[in-house]
Amino acid sequence: MLTPGALRAYLRQQSEASPAELAAHFSAPVKMVEGVLAYWQHRGNIEARNSGADEHVPEKSALPCGSGCPGCSSTCADRGAISVYSSVFRWKE
Repeated sequence: MLTPGALRAYLRQQSEASPAELAAHFSAPVKMVEGVLAYWQHRGNIEARNSGADEHVPEKSALPCGSGCPGCSSTCADRGAISVYSSVFRWKE
């Protein structure tokens, strides 16, 4: 279950994770993950960095729909994949 404490524990254990990885791990919608990430960012406990990802999500199951590009019926930009999935977050110690 996705809670602020559970996300904190996961990021501490994994070092860093993308919103897509977090959504898959917690079986939660990306919007919910973004809300918890925003909570911790506002408190100054996590930081985001660009993962260097291209405009597309290359591997299967990288998106909450379970497919990678071009598996979706809409483009990555339509799904917000460029902005949401190009960052990774890490817990600040």
